[in-house]
Amino acid sequence: RALIVGCNYSQSHAPLYGSTNDAWNMMSFLRQSLQYREEQVRCLIESSETCPTPKARQPTRDNIMEGLQWLVGNSDPGEDLFLFFSGYGTQQPRKSVALVAAPGKELTADHYEAHLVPCDFAEDLPGRHAGVLSALGIDSSIGSR
Repeated sequence: RALIVGCNYSQSHAPLYGSTNDAWNMMSFLRQSLQYREEQVRCLIESSETCPTPKARQPTRDNIMEGLQWLVGNSDPGEDLFLFFSGYGTQQPRKSVALVAAPGKELTADHYEAHLVPCDFAEDLPGRHAGVLSALGIDSSIGSR
């Protein structure tokens, strides 16, 4: 199974211009070259004027989390699962580190947590990490498989 996500952030102040194309190309590669069946691939691609996408297939935070549940749900040990994300990512200091970091002390890579940025990331601003999907949060949501 494969979950393909493409976010162009067309309504943001810093849109991307190729992420949805990347997602379409990856889906085509999986379906045409690797012979994935239609029911094995789920795409979440942001709408555009030329390519409208139903709300249930938009790369929102909720839809991505639901897609991840679909990806790992009923999977067997050793089964190949594929996640493709084209869009913005970010790193934020881990909450525990932010509380204990000494002034003037530089944080290292292991003090940060990776996040995926869905297309609706700004809807609940000004929260601290409003709308982003943390790697640790995703891992705990879908469990270890």
